[in-house]
Amino acid sequence: MDEKRYQVFVSSTYEDLREERQQVIQALLELGCIPAGMELFPAADADQWTLIRKVIDECDYYIVLVAGRYGTTDDQGTSYTEKEYRYAVEKGKPVIGFLHEDPSQIPVGKSENTAEGKQRLVDFRAMVERKMVRYWTDPVQLGGHVSRSMALLMRTTPSIGWVRADRLPSVDVINELERLRAYAKALEERLSQKESQEVTSVVPLLEEAPKGPGEVEVKQGVDERPIAHRVRLPATRQSLLHKFSVGGHEGFLTVGHYENGQPGEILIQMAKEGSTVGGLLNTFAVSVSLNLQYGIPLEILVKKFTHFRFEPSGMTSNRDIPFAKSITDYVFRWIGLTYLE
Repeated sequence: MDEKRYQVFVSSTYEDLREERQQVIQALLELGCIPAGMELFPAADADQWTLIRKVIDECDYYIVLVAGRYGTTDDQGTSYTEKEYRYAVEKGKPVIGFLHEDPSQIPVGKSENTAEGKQRLVDFRAMVERKMVRYWTDPVQLGGHVSRSMALLMRTTPSIGWVRADRLPSVDVINELERLRAYAKALEERLSQKESQEVTSVVPLLEEAPKGPGEVEVKQGVDERPIAHRVRLPATRQSLLHKFSVGGHEGFLTVGHYENGQPGEILIQMAKEGSTVGGLLNTFAVSVSLNLQYGIPLEILVKKFTHFRFEPSGMTSNRDIPFAKSITDYVFRWIGLTYLE
């Protein structure tokens, strides 16, 4: 979804990298990311370390800045910056290291002043260099590297991200999609138990399936009919691909055809992989496809699923359907215009 924002944990020493961190945070904000970091908290507090791990768990990406200082250490002599890095790698977070290109040019006041600290810093740099790294010499250059590197990482390794609650499908919509998913699964299970068309069991038709919110549920056993035979699409078939946009959210609708040109399946693919709406729509499309293959009239499905209202909604790129209340509303109005009129 376009509104998805990624949370990025920024790890580094603090006092010596104030200006650098400011550039990094500014770059992340310009990318629409949510910067997160624990440098303002007392790192030696055991409970604080628990909180740091929780924040890293909730982040989508992790970046570490390494310059001339190793940082505050725990009782074992390991800096909290290194502990954060090791924990992020252990949890499988996508990580990028940004290392100062020439530590010898860093002012003495911003460098380690003990032999042990210098050696630990060298070892930590070597550890970070085993992953993806970029080198920098000044804060402005660092900000540019972060901006370009994170933009590439978000494209090549998309994560879960965060979405405003008011942009998610409503509970009623999720329940309806789950009902359809369960109904489709039940049809598949019943079909797998039958090896011939002579079926003795019965199943309610679509109108008799468990109802959604606000609808009256028809009790099992009332007006039940034998299960219909599933007519699968041929392995090689014609299809129609339609690109759409609803409220700025682009997607693709594919309608697979029987030999007579009638729809037998639909596929809905959102441009943003991994989005909540995309996953729900994939499940919904499977349910609709099964209903079509079991002989449910297209007119019933169009009537059933038009005018559902949930986000994303808004203006469309189709002059025949200038506004859609939801993606399912658009899909079935388009199918109705294309196949029923």
